[in-house]
Amino acid sequence: KAVRSVTVSDFYIGRFEVTVEAFSEFGQATDYRTDAEKGDGSYIYENGSWTKKAGINWRHDATGKRRPSSEYNHPVLHVSWNDAVAYCNWLSQQHRYEPVYTINGDQVTANWDADGYRLPTEAEWGYAARGGSQSRGFLYSGSNNIDEVAWYSGNAKQGNTHGEQKTTRPVGQKKANELGLYDMTGNVWEWCEDDWHDDYNGAPRDGRAWVDSPRASYRVPRGGGWAYAPQDCRAAYRHFYRPAARRNYVGFRLAL
Repeated sequence: KAVRSVTVSDFYIGRFEVTVEAFSEFGQATDYRTDAEKGDGSYIYENGSWTKKAGINWRHDATGKRRPSSEYNHPVLHVSWNDAVAYCNWLSQQHRYEPVYTINGDQVTANWDADGYRLPTEAEWGYAARGGSQSRGFLYSGSNNIDEVAWYSGNAKQGNTHGEQKTTRPVGQKKANELGLYDMTGNVWEWCEDDWHDDYNGAPRDGRAWVDSPRASYRVPRGGGWAYAPQDCRAAYRHFYRPAARRNYVGFRLAL
């Protein structure tokens, strides 16, 4: 509600959400088991309600069906915050960067001096979604017309291969925002680094992640997704889930 000034240092952020294809390379190279695979699956919408189903993981689409290779250009789903940071560390090693995260079971700590891949901070994500220094103040990322830039509840079943079922789409089909970033609004929610706080009172003003010690019980995803209404897809809107949570509408994007 209250407007605050935040200074964000230089950073890179992925032009697209991480795809099933990209995540599959990680899985094949490491035999990594996601939280969905180690636990009781992931949530899908079935018979009028959200249901957690065993066996559902990153290999599956929003309806719970196994994805064909032709859909590996969709954003990866059913991945937790924990899975996202594990992927970041693996990719850092592949590119000979220093991994950001130290992962010890459920405990994750970050070394902000490392040069590897990581999740964007909430401040970075907000800056990028708004178009950075080129921002035109749009309600959504790149437009005041959500249909121009996003797959959301109002158009997520149009012209897809699943008939009337609302689903994700391949990344980069909609209009990019002022910085050339795609799907910052809609398609999937995107995990951020920060712990959840009810408001920004006490948040860092230098763009760093707001991380409690010990870490809080929830993390922040941003951007809305294919199953959500326009008001939930605004660039300013925030949400929260536990770091082990997985859903058929949550994925992530890389920062560096």
